[in-house]
Amino acid sequence: MPVVINQNRVSMRPVVLGKDFGNTVEVLSGLDEHSAIVSNPPDSLVDQEVVRIIQPSKTKESEE
Repeated sequence: MPVVINQNRVSMRPVVLGKDFGNTVEVLSGLDEHSAIVSNPPDSLVDQEVVRIIQPSKTKESEE
């Protein structure tokens, strides 16, 4: 799973996935609650590549 680390660089990290809920998936290990992941990475994304972070928009669920 590509994770954003220092200076907006990508670090490829192994993760263990749990249940797949369709739009979301459970991550059992490999990330902490503060990890910023690349949610839809292109096939060309490589380790240590610089990325631009975009803050997610608020969803109806997060407002409740």
